[in-house]
Amino acid sequence: MKVFQIVRGFCHYDATRLYPNAKEAAKHYAPDTLWVDAPDKVHEGWGYDETKKGDKRFIHPEPPDGWAYDEDTGTFYPLNPTPPEPAEQDDVNAMLVDHELRIMDLELGITEE
Repeated sequence: MKVFQIVRGFCHYDATRLYPNAKEAAKHYAPDTLWVDAPDKVHEGWGYDETKKGDKRFIHPEPPDGWAYDEDTGTFYPLNPTPPEPAEQDDVNAMLVDHELRIMDLELGITEE
């Protein structure tokens, strides 16, 4: 189980490493601070609501179009990631020249001031 502080209907702060349960966490904060025990799959940023019957509900975030949500890590990832475009050869050559000049300056003891 995890221990979460609830702020405006969201699991705001995961205090699991500090307190064994919500009742213990509540002892250390203002009385109007809401603490709840949550299943291990819940992460910060999940929604939270409680019915009038006292049933707790944790709501995982919905990913935007083209993205998916990993419930194990609590992160979003693109469904079809595009690989980065290779650098132009002129850019690579300019970078190599710049590095050579910097190394030469270091070897000669030249510093920028």
